[in-house]
Amino acid sequence: MFNNSRLKKILVTALTLVMVLGTVVVAAESIYTKQLTATFGRIRFNVGGKDVTQQIESKYGTPAFVTDDGRSYVPVRAIADLMGLDVDYDNNTHTVKLTDLKSEKYEKDLKAKDAEISKLKKEIADLKQNVVEETSLETLEKKLNKDFGTYKNVDFNISLKETSSSIDVSVTVDLRTSAQQSNWNKLTNNDKKYYVEDLVGDITTEFKNIKITGSIYNNNTKRDLLTFNKNKGSSTVTISYKGTSSGRDSYYYDDILYDAEDHLDYYFSRIAYVTNINIREGSNGQIYGTIDIEEDRYYIPSDGEIENAFYDAEKDLIRDYGSGVYLDIELYLNDRPHGIYYDGRFK
Repeated sequence: MFNNSRLKKILVTALTLVMVLGTVVVAAESIYTKQLTATFGRIRFNVGGKDVTQQIESKYGTPAFVTDDGRSYVPVRAIADLMGLDVDYDNNTHTVKLTDLKSEKYEKDLKAKDAEISKLKKEIADLKQNVVEETSLETLEKKLNKDFGTYKNVDFNISLKETSSSIDVSVTVDLRTSAQQSNWNKLTNNDKKYYVEDLVGDITTEFKNIKITGSIYNNNTKRDLLTFNKNKGSSTVTISYKGTSSGRDSYYYDDILYDAEDHLDYYFSRIAYVTNINIREGSNGQIYGTIDIEEDRYYIPSDGEIENAFYDAEKDLIRDYGSGVYLDIELYLNDRPHGIYYDGRFK
């Protein structure tokens, strides 16, 4: 910028530049005059690999210079512009205030982002409490089948499914064979209750903060043997048998009607087609109502076979609920009254 003819020594008065990151204040507590011998044109400015010396000197009309004692002097505003700093000069106190506005903005934005990230982390943590990972669900399902796949010689298959608000438990049992049906019939009300509570307890151990619903389903008759649920945050498992809550006040266990229907259906299905069973619970252990059957075109059940079917169903009920239980059932064959089972006899 300056040729050799312009290189000469001059006396000047200058402010020494003090630069720091952030906000910088350059102040002169006392103003004085100092004579310096300096050389122009010895300092060049480079920003991002580009020489901007001429641009700076043209803009501010004041070149940088070096004194004889080796000190460098540059225009404060020029350096501030290069660094993207805001310049504020207080003429009363002779103070130059340099403020890094970008740094302040970045810091503010960074704090806002940190707050947003913290909020998202909390939301993710909350979601994880209510959402079950598929792999975790599959692992638990395998464990449950290993631990609860067989109970008192009854074979079960357990599957789990996640919904938006709960885990659904499907426990299926196939009572097609007489052995499985017999083993199921041997289960008392308490046996079924303990099985369901232990099963739900293991699920709750893995996933505490979630609702659990489920059923034990008979693949043979295509209907639920019982249903159950545990509300979120509760430790109580509610069991229902054919739509009747286990909390119902009854002389017998709540599933007596369902078990009676199940036993009648099982034994009569051996000798005929069962089209309808309609029974109710009376007083003092009486189970009364009607059962409708249809004969096979090649086979007509005898009265003795009918009586044995009633007797076996009643015997299973007595085993489960005590000797006070008895059947008082009217039988319809091909939609016509055919007889009544009462006091251990079919007439």
